[in-house]
Amino acid sequence: MGGIIFHQRRAPLNVLRSWLNNGLFATPDIELHAPVIEFIDRYFQREDDSLATVVRWIVEWNERCEPYAHLSWNVESLDAETLARATQLIGHPRSVAECAAVLSQVARDINHNGATPQITWDNLTDGQHKEQLVRLSERYGYSSP
Repeated sequence: MGGIIFHQRRAPLNVLRSWLNNGLFATPDIELHAPVIEFIDRYFQREDDSLATVVRWIVEWNERCEPYAHLSWNVESLDAETLARATQLIGHPRSVAECAAVLSQVARDINHNGATPQITWDNLTDGQHKEQLVRLSERYGYSSP
């Protein structure tokens, strides 16, 4: 099976907040998310602590994706050059100028919900899972404690 794999990364604390808000790891019986829950359960072992489970998921999922990615980027800083490279890889090349024009019209905070309580590094229990998330965050160029 072939294909082009893009590894689109997002700030780990933002991902953590998002996953905790949607309840997939805390209340895995949400009918709306049944296909996602089935996928998670097939490839991942939950823990009793939903926060620890989500932290592990973020780290393990990204580490599983890394070796296979043909191109990776941080979603918050996607630039025209990277997008142009992605279009070439999928066989629909666009110029850097075309990609810059499109990116200038895309909101960069579309997944941000200002009403959602923010997760900070201090909210995470010290230990192996937090250390792994910190290392992942640093490796991808995001803030860490």
